[in-house]
Amino acid sequence: MIDQNPKLSKSDTKLLLRYATAHDQAQNIAQLIGVAPARISEGKKGEWQLPKDSAEKIYQDYGRPQAAPGIYLYAEVWTSLQEVIETTEQILLLRQWQRVDEALKSHQMRDLVEKCILPSGDQHDIPLKDLHGRLLSLVGDPLFKEWYLENRHFEIERDYSDIRSAGSERDGLFFKTDRAVTAYGNGHNELLGKHGLYFPAGKMFMDATDVWIFVLFLCELSIVDRERFSVDSNGLGVDLRNVVSDEIVSRSRQLECVVVGESVWEKSSWLKTELIHKNPDFFNNLGDVSSRYSRGAKGCDKFLDIFPEKFNRVSLDLIINKDLEYHLVVELSLKRNFESFKFMKEHEVSGFVNESELYRIRERKIIIKNIASDVLVDTVVELADWLNVDDIDLSSLKTEIVLNGGFVPGALYL
Repeated sequence: MIDQNPKLSKSDTKLLLRYATAHDQAQNIAQLIGVAPARISEGKKGEWQLPKDSAEKIYQDYGRPQAAPGIYLYAEVWTSLQEVIETTEQILLLRQWQRVDEALKSHQMRDLVEKCILPSGDQHDIPLKDLHGRLLSLVGDPLFKEWYLENRHFEIERDYSDIRSAGSERDGLFFKTDRAVTAYGNGHNELLGKHGLYFPAGKMFMDATDVWIFVLFLCELSIVDRERFSVDSNGLGVDLRNVVSDEIVSRSRQLECVVVGESVWEKSSWLKTELIHKNPDFFNNLGDVSSRYSRGAKGCDKFLDIFPEKFNRVSLDLIINKDLEYHLVVELSLKRNFESFKFMKEHEVSGFVNESELYRIRERKIIIKNIASDVLVDTVVELADWLNVDDIDLSSLKTEIVLNGGFVPGALYL
């Protein structure tokens, strides 16, 4: 029977155009079938029906929509490892600022402001927005910044065990009372009082670690760009414009991806030395403060995330597609188990504990797409050098490539 309908249904049109634009830009699809680019967006909403002769052109260039084995994930998508290496420092800076914004807007911030930074005197019922305003005024006070810069080095020398064992710090940055300028004490003080605030040190209903991280963060805000911070009806926030270029913002976005193909090789390894953010805006040159907190600190994980980005583990997943090109999924993570293995180096832990028992503190997922066969092995080697990993096992990589019909350049094929 001859098909009398010259057009696809609206639902089939939506499916095909969504499928095609997942593989290419809308303007290229529009040029292929001879319509205005705006028509592609309209078709994806089901507002018109695609002629079947146009559908055939899409089938020829992009294939037919169909279920295909693959991996579903959110990740940054890149066309080369070199791009990843060249932009990583800027992307880690952007990620830190984004986590700062999340922390400022979090319920944890609200709770800690209400419990830790209180209005001076007996009036405790002022609006939260007013508290936020007073807090921002404190952070912008040059005297507060001066005090913190003069005493910042005490954070490195502080005995962290005091906070957990005694409930408050006996001789640290915030509770020591014999500094030239004392910003925090056991009662009112001149600097906080100037902004209508006081910090009740050692409050029993607050976890001491949470309080410490919160106040340390406030101090760090004071030495960063004050103009980026603001208060609105939703509380504190950050202006993220111009932290990095618009191009870096765009490239760093994690996208919803279906990586089509068959996974042929997986590998996980500890990094011999941590991959670290070299020039963060917060906690820069403050030593390894992140090694002194535990993921077990309750109510403060948003503030823990503000520490400089670092990674100590990498997991690789290599996917081969029907065109014998490869997608390499790279997952960088920071994993630790302080309670049982805090005196061991990260790469030593793996012999004593399952990976599932480690805390996943942070991660970054990257896809390097469409890697050609002739550069695949070199790409993996370059990645291992960049991450300082020496147990990638290229022999197993080449073995799995060959078993799955791939090509190993330089090998003798008999």
